[in-house]
Amino acid sequence: VLMKYLYFLYLLFALGCSNIIGLEDINIDKNMDKNTDSGTSDTTTDTGSGSDTVSDSDTGSDSDTVSDSDTVSDSDTVSDSDTVSDSDTGSDSDTVSDSDTVSDSDTVTDSDTVTDSDTGSDSDTGTDSDTGIDTEPCGLDDINGNGLGDKCDPCITGDYTSLNDENRSMMYNDGTVTGDNFASDNLWYRFEGSAGTMMPEFSPGRFRCDAEMPGWLNGSHPENVTDGPVSKQVCFHGYDSGTKPCYKSVSVSVMNCGGYYLYQLPNPPSGSYRYCGNGVIDPTNADSNIKGIHFGGDFVGGEAPSSTVLDKWKQFDTLLTDAVNNNTITFGIVLLRGTYAPHGVTCIGPEAQSIAANFANETVAFLVNCNGEDWVVEYDNNEDASRIAYKSDAASCPNPGWVIRPGIANQYWGGFGTDTCNTVSQTMEVLFLPTYNNESW
Repeated sequence: VLMKYLYFLYLLFALGCSNIIGLEDINIDKNMDKNTDSGTSDTTTDTGSGSDTVSDSDTGSDSDTVSDSDTVSDSDTVSDSDTVSDSDTGSDSDTVSDSDTVSDSDTVTDSDTVTDSDTGSDSDTGTDSDTGIDTEPCGLDDINGNGLGDKCDPCITGDYTSLNDENRSMMYNDGTVTGDNFASDNLWYRFEGSAGTMMPEFSPGRFRCDAEMPGWLNGSHPENVTDGPVSKQVCFHGYDSGTKPCYKSVSVSVMNCGGYYLYQLPNPPSGSYRYCGNGVIDPTNADSNIKGIHFGGDFVGGEAPSSTVLDKWKQFDTLLTDAVNNNTITFGIVLLRGTYAPHGVTCIGPEAQSIAANFANETVAFLVNCNGEDWVVEYDNNEDASRIAYKSDAASCPNPGWVIRPGIANQYWGGFGTDTCNTVSQTMEVLFLPTYNNESW
């Protein structure tokens, strides 16, 4: 029995040793096979054990796949504890894509916001602010070519105030005086209606436009829409000796809007200072509030003057004759203007009274030089009416010229700024304005 027991122990011991040797041989054989396949010579020496993890720390790659081919045990867990694939790869630990986060932390897309702030789409707004669509309030379009931009061009936006009161006319004087007092300086204004279409380019004299010191434009209006705002001087006719026509003045901006004018007006000096319009009104008599004598007629090209035009001319003649002969008015200004010459030509001074007197007295031929230019008044017995001409005689046909002869019975009635014989249809006006208390200019 004892021998059997010892023999049993011997067998157990022998069997245990043979298993240990076999396992070691198996591991060596397996590693030799693995290294032979992968071509890695030093893997055999390091044995690819989980603790050394040569194939993971040296390569950190997926192709050696230490975790799979070497079958490293779970306790060494090269793929988890050493996490070569994560810590060395920088996918998660270094997390170039998350920790350094070029896309998130440095956030070129969000923090530096190249797309929004630096790109100029919103913050720098290259599309809006640099281009002027939003931060340039006047916009990029410039239809009138005057450099303002359509959003800031009052000719386009209509952002102006109308001055259209009859008492703003240069002919108006009812014995009272007032002055302009605008709510804001330098807004845009347009003369319309009975006030006229523009400021007169000459002084209408004191006590016109319902003011003691009326304002007038000292110079010509801009000729072109593309001129944009042009700086001009407005003078106020005062009473100080030597400076009467321009007693005081202000600077204004004037724009040609193609058919009308706009004025950017500051408040005038304190007192009875008021901006005048060039409006004219046909008075029913020389003693009305309309201080002046005016004719306005519509002539049709190629036709004799209508009976309406001739009647107006005769009424004009009667009023002017009564004013001269009764000494009710002393005239200081004669103005000719029309459709093709809206600014007109003027005679300013005592010569205006001479023109009025010879017109009223039906002088056969009278010539006077006023402000360096010749003016002619002629009476035609056949027409039973007087004629007026500027820079020519009243019987000729200058082209262009300044002649009006409504009493003629054919199409050669004259013209202002056009041909004066058989010319185009147009409106022509003649205006005599008085001085104030016979004061001279």
